Amino acid sequence: MAQELLAMLNAQKAWLLQPDHHQTLCCTVYTTLSIIGTHAKSNIQPNLQTDIQFCQQLLKPQFKAVATTIGRDFVRLLYAACVIHKVPEMEEFWHLLVDSTTGCVDTVLAKPTHAVFLTSRLSLELETKLHFIFHKVPIRQLRRYQSWLQSRYLHSPEQQQLLPDLIRYVCGVFHPTNEMLANPHLVPRWQMVGWWLKSVEGNQELRWMCEQAVLYDWPTFNLRRRPNPPDNLMNLEPAMLVMHQSLPK
Repeated sequence: MAQELLAMLNAQKAWLLQPDHHQTLCCTVYTTLSIIGTHAKSNIQPNLQTDIQFCQQLLKPQFKAVATTIGRDFVRLLYAACVIHKVPEMEEFWHLLVDSTTGCVDTVLAKPTHAVFLTSRLSLELETKLHFIFHKVPIRQLRRYQSWLQSRYLHSPEQQQLLPDLIRYVCGVFHPTNEMLANPHLVPRWQMVGWWLKSVEGNQELRWMCEQAVLYDWPTFNLRRRPNPPDNLMNLEPAMLVMHQSLPK
């Protein structure tokens, strides 16, 4: 189904590039950049080449506009495609981004990525299940639901490539209420993030990407930034608590 959707969007590139559909264009680029990593780790080379060509065709006409609309997670995804997954076709965009005279990397990193992009990597079903775990599952029953989540969504190496995006969603989108934070029986975000980090200990590359996802808002965090919206302290909380809980007692 994903490839059918990509084929449909590919046939409608002219529509996507129209100014009225800029947000749809940016969501499409964000998702395509993300799944390049998934296909780079699989043996489905035709799908990878389709992803790369489609992404190139969307980025070339409006690179700077797309990058500055998505914000700092655009840098994360483009770095992963070029450096981690070693996709040479995307290197020209990395050079455009970091060029000392024409690049916009500082501007892009200064802008927090909007929730609409961070959410776009999750299916509605997966997002609903995560909300159920955080809102309803008693912490004493967490292991059972973790096992179910792992078997349903994260059991294969390709599916595990979603983990950095899951962590970015939990850090940047799902912010518990004060009532939830005060309830000692509910599952805290740091515990899910810590479990995901532990689940990839045998995969050094993926572990690094997950750790980057947890800490990604830290270097450019700013509560008073203008004209961009300010960062949110809740984006930092999972990483702080994972580190705190990992300290020797």
